[in-house]
Amino acid sequence: MSEIREFEAHPEFAAGIATWLTIGIVLFILGLLLFLYSEIQAVLVVRDQDFRAKLVSLNFMTEGKNIDELNQEENATMLQFLLPTGNPILLLLWLAVTFGGGAAYFWFVPDHYQKNPLKDSANGKPSWLQDIGDFSISTEGNDIVNAIHDKMESESKRFKKEKV
Repeated sequence: MSEIREFEAHPEFAAGIATWLTIGIVLFILGLLLFLYSEIQAVLVVRDQDFRAKLVSLNFMTEGKNIDELNQEENATMLQFLLPTGNPILLLLWLAVTFGGGAAYFWFVPDHYQKNPLKDSANGKPSWLQDIGDFSISTEGNDIVNAIHDKMESESKRFKKEKV
């Protein structure tokens, strides 16, 4: 936190984080809505087919060509959506890729780099690391207050420069 001024030099990094976070959330919500819609659609179709079969078995309805055609049309309609049993698999695959990629980027790759540093990397930093400076995290009140104070000073200097 005490190195907060370093973020001012890299606003595109913060914008990139916000952009990809927004895209990820939108894709997750769309996927979840599609998943729910296709599951509900499948349940409703199967329920209707079971209800018609029960009516036929209780002799309240006669089995005929129309019921078979209706069942075929409903089954074809269900195939236009994602397969209901495939949605949870796709959702789990998406979660595995998302969290696996995060784990690889934040744990596996840094550990691997510490064990096998690249000889040709500029400034001794790996090529996969965005150069946003060196940061430390502290939970001590004094460090937090100092970081806020430094940020307030840098912002006040920036605004003073704009007013002149």
